Amino acid sequence: MNTKRIVRTLGLFVLVFAALAVMAIAYLMRHQDAVLDETIRPIAFSDLADGVYTGHYERGRFSNTLEITIESGHVTNVRVVDDMWLRDEAKRDLLFYRVMQADGLPVDAISEATVTSMAYMKAIEDALTDD
Repeated sequence: MNTKRIVRTLGLFVLVFAALAVMAIAYLMRHQDAVLDETIRPIAFSDLADGVYTGHYERGRFSNTLEITIESGHVTNVRVVDDMWLRDEAKRDLLFYRVMQADGLPVDAISEATVTSMAYMKAIEDALTDD
């Protein structure tokens, strides 16, 4: 009788754990396709007036708000106002470096961070366009 109870309890634990794992994966994957379907509009930084521009992108856990500083036709700083959940700061900083080295958007996404790269670029696009 004790062995049956232990096996049932263990089986129930494994079932609950598996269900939670599936739900967590589904949550983390949610919105990825929508973000990847986005298009980054070309923006020439040289066409922009000097200043600090704020942009936001809203898409589940990929939502973020950034401040972009333009000086003499170049992005000189990208400051995170509100960051996305579950980010890789090193990859984020590499993307921002690429943006600051570029003459405009889009820039190449960071390998293994394509979705988050797109979400950050959408916030930059939002900051630098009049829409």
